[in-house]
Amino acid sequence: MVDGYEHYYVCPDGPINDFLAERGIRHIPVPSLTPLTVRKVLQRDRPDIAHGHDVTASVCLAVNALFCHRHGIKLISHLHNNDTRMHKVGVRSIVYGVASLAFTSIIAVSDPVVDEYVFRFLIEKKATTVVNVINPQNIADKVKGVNTAIRRWDVAAVGRLTDQKDPLMFVDIIAEMNRSRETTAVMVGNGDMEQQIREHIRERGLEGKIELAGFQTNPYTYIVRSSLMMMPSKYEGYPMVALEALMLGAPFLGTPVAGISEIVDERCGYLCTDVQEFVDRALSVLGDTDLRASLSRGAMERSGELNDVTSFVGNLKSIYG
Repeated sequence: MVDGYEHYYVCPDGPINDFLAERGIRHIPVPSLTPLTVRKVLQRDRPDIAHGHDVTASVCLAVNALFCHRHGIKLISHLHNNDTRMHKVGVRSIVYGVASLAFTSIIAVSDPVVDEYVFRFLIEKKATTVVNVINPQNIADKVKGVNTAIRRWDVAAVGRLTDQKDPLMFVDIIAEMNRSRETTAVMVGNGDMEQQIREHIRERGLEGKIELAGFQTNPYTYIVRSSLMMMPSKYEGYPMVALEALMLGAPFLGTPVAGISEIVDERCGYLCTDVQEFVDRALSVLGDTDLRASLSRGAMERSGELNDVTSFVGNLKSIYG
């Protein structure tokens, strides 16, 4: 969406290759993301701007700050998560604090990302909040022709299978829901907790109730075939999947953490603090057709309010200079 620039995405090969190819984003593969592999790319390609899209990528750029400054490469850091490890003094927060000195600009996806950083004083003057957006046409194209009558689920969870997303809590919620009514769910994504989740599903007797779909380049087909979307995250930045779900008219249940709490309001869903509250809210939505339809309409209305593409593009172009 940000035209006028030649964009290249630097990362290891993997499932993301297809995702990038579908969107016409050029890919520079590296064996792993380290300061050394990043330096080789910088030396070979001499970009005008190097934009790090998380803490690790940002630190890799900062290590190469002298080379970048010598060759006029503008360094930008982008924080997409309000990582709780950044709220206290520790290795991650200290290393990023030192790295932050190298950046011309720091982009945060929500105000709490900066406000709750333990070394806020190091970044607040160069930080700008730019809320993420979605290309609506891309979403529409991805769900065009999807037959929502063929495999359906009651609840969908879309995201990496990592501790941040609390997938074990999601399994517990579905287990408790099944005590009151037969409930099916799908989990879309992969991650280092996959085997642990499979074991937890077995322990809770949910084989056949929860489907692990793995990484999907088009997760939207799962969202539109589910009655509601659920995200029991421990922390977030500004979760794109929440905005995508609202755009598709999915009622949304999430935890009241930074990012989710700024997206979800009473028109489109509920903020829940524990397993029982998730269960009660989900059962009420699934058991009331009128409520579900109202939340679905509210979801699409809310996504229209939040998805300001013009401002997003303008802000990034201003930062890029």
